[in-house]
Amino acid sequence: MFDSLWVAKTGMEAQDFRVQTIANNMANAASSGFKKDIAHFKSLGYNTVQGRTSMNEGGDYDIGTIKVGRGVAISDTSTDFTQGSLTITNSDTDVAISGKGFFVIEGDTASAKPEEQRFFSRNGHFELRHTGTDKTYNLVHTASQKKLMGLATQPTASTTTPPPSALEFTLSNDGNKLIIGSNGEIMEEANGAVVSLASPRWISIATFGANSGIQKNSFNLYTDNPASTGGARYAIPLVENLGSLTHKSLEASNVTTIDEMVNMIEAQRGYEMGAKVMEKADEMMSTLIQRT
Repeated sequence: MFDSLWVAKTGMEAQDFRVQTIANNMANAASSGFKKDIAHFKSLGYNTVQGRTSMNEGGDYDIGTIKVGRGVAISDTSTDFTQGSLTITNSDTDVAISGKGFFVIEGDTASAKPEEQRFFSRNGHFELRHTGTDKTYNLVHTASQKKLMGLATQPTASTTTPPPSALEFTLSNDGNKLIIGSNGEIMEEANGAVVSLASPRWISIATFGANSGIQKNSFNLYTDNPASTGGARYAIPLVENLGSLTHKSLEASNVTTIDEMVNMIEAQRGYEMGAKVMEKADEMMSTLIQRT
């Protein structure tokens, strides 16, 4: 009966963690580019005890083994990288990825570890920031206030070499509208026509052999874990079947609120059942104590 209490406790703790995971998904339902998490359970194994299992022909009981479960625990959480729907924003500095890839965001450039020198994100909500040089700008990731990275040349294949620096581009006039092509090219609208920049620039995107290996951080950012992902590969949109960019749009989270509410109810019921088991085990112990 004491074991029943502890087994029920493990179930309640696991369901509590699942509720926290679901609650975080629901809280981020409106976060651009957010990918929902799923909590996974694992069995804690079994204890083997001896007991009388059956009566033999001689009227004696055979001694056998009985396995009693130890309960359950959370094994890990995984991230669902399903594409979110695209929402039109009409903002010149918003851009969404349709298909494979992550925006490359400048990280800790002083770090000795390459994976800490850049972040990755599906959140394409940026803001235009003047560099201090005439008509020259960066695109800054609004949530983290870190710079978007890009290239000054147009690659035809992906590479393990990351973009060397933050994306920096010069417009012919400060008042010109920013245009972002489906292949990531930064352009401008001048005199009613869309034209390439005098010094062309492209937004870089990255892919991984296994998205499950990248690690979540604050502000809808991810960091690479090369041992799990195989390392990032860099290119521009539409190269080697990478995703395309949709200007003036954002990717919504892939959280379906109704599904998460159903999952929440299911987890709550599991928690309540664990509490019931603890209650009944306590009643049985009380009865046993009263009779001794």
